[in-house]
Amino acid sequence: MSHRIQFSFLLVPLATVLLTPSPGHAQLSETMWSESLSLSADASSAGQPGVDSALPEPLIDNLSGSQYSIDGSVSFGPPGPPQATSTVSGSYTSGLNTYLGGSAYVRIDFSFQVRQTSPPPVSVSAVPISVHAAGTVNASGDAAMFANAYSSFDLSTIQGPLVSYDIMASNATGGSSDSFNETYQTTLAPDFTVSGAMTASANVGAEGPQPNIQGTATAFIDPVIEVVDDVIPGTSSSYRDYFDIEFGSGYFALDTTPVEPTTWGQLKTRYGR
Repeated sequence: MSHRIQFSFLLVPLATVLLTPSPGHAQLSETMWSESLSLSADASSAGQPGVDSALPEPLIDNLSGSQYSIDGSVSFGPPGPPQATSTVSGSYTSGLNTYLGGSAYVRIDFSFQVRQTSPPPVSVSAVPISVHAAGTVNASGDAAMFANAYSSFDLSTIQGPLVSYDIMASNATGGSSDSFNETYQTTLAPDFTVSGAMTASANVGAEGPQPNIQGTATAFIDPVIEVVDDVIPGTSSSYRDYFDIEFGSGYFALDTTPVEPTTWGQLKTRYGR
């Protein structure tokens, strides 16, 4: 099964090392979602945490007064592979004495395996997979209103790390942005467990704020993990005809009905921005 998003990916050679299960290798674990949104201005506050550890929950809030406004959101993309965006923006004219600031954060921890969906025509001990990961961060605004954003994507096994991408942006010098758009390929033995985590966080704030300042920070992360559409040696069939990526339990549609089997493409089957 193919779950694709179109990007201009950097292609790297297929890894020659086969990652295989060892005795007592880890099993798929429940997918965990960690989300929070917090806004504050002097003694006022707003925001909320995500309340379900197995459900992507959009968070949005605003805190405003006659001389200031601060907005924050945690959002997810349209149906398909999971995306996460954290955004905070704030502006201030005058009148605050102590603090104006906000933060938005999302982290998803997951695990996956290559699963055989039907018997292949020949014995297969190694299945090629492709990992596409894209992330962006942007921070802008006046130096007196700090803004920073962070995005990361990591995969590892009991044998060590596979991929690790992370980027940060800060408006310390007036504004900055960064991005990654990478493809990693390797081979996995069926039922071998890979663990992963993805993060997007954004923050703005000012302590004892100066008049007439503003700042905005946004972080975005979007991975796609799939079986490569290559032909199985000695056959005319594709690996995708017999293998798929299965993710750890914990992926739910918005009606909290479990999705079986749990794959990136089946997550959020009725979810939109």
